[in-house]
Amino acid sequence: MMDEQGDRIGVVIFKDDLPHFDGCFSLHKSYIISNAVVKNRNLSYFSAHPHFEMVFRKNTIVKEAPTPIADANLNFNFMDFKDIDINVHAKDSIDVCGILIKVKQSKIITSFKGGKKDVREITIVDKDYCSITINLWEDMAQH
Repeated sequence: MMDEQGDRIGVVIFKDDLPHFDGCFSLHKSYIISNAVVKNRNLSYFSAHPHFEMVFRKNTIVKEAPTPIADANLNFNFMDFKDIDINVHAKDSIDVCGILIKVKQSKIITSFKGGKKDVREITIVDKDYCSITINLWEDMAQH
C-alpha cells in the first residue's frame, strides 16, 4: 500500500483471511480501512516499510473512498483531550488522536422514541495521558 506522498506500508493478511479480501483492491484506488492492526514490522520478513505494517483480519473493513485521498481536502485540527469542552463541542466534529485502551462489548439500547440502537463504549488516551470515553453508534459499534 502507498499513500499520496509515495510512502509505503506493508500489509499482512494471513492464509485463512485471504478469501475475505479477494478482489477487494484495485490499482490506483483510495480506500478507508478500519479495524486493521498497525504494529512494528516483523524483522524476519521483507517489508516495503522500514518500521510498520498493517495486519488485516476478518473483522478489518475496507471501503473504497468516495473521493480519492489525493484529491480530498483533508484538513485536521487535532485537539488535546484536556481542551475539549463538552458544552462547546457537543455538536461539532473535532479531530483527536489517541491510543485505544478499553473497548466494552456492544449493547442494544432503546431510544427515547422507542427505537433500538447499537452502542459501544471505548476509551482512548492522548499523549498527555488524558483519557476520554466515546460512544460509537450503529455500524461503528458493530465493527
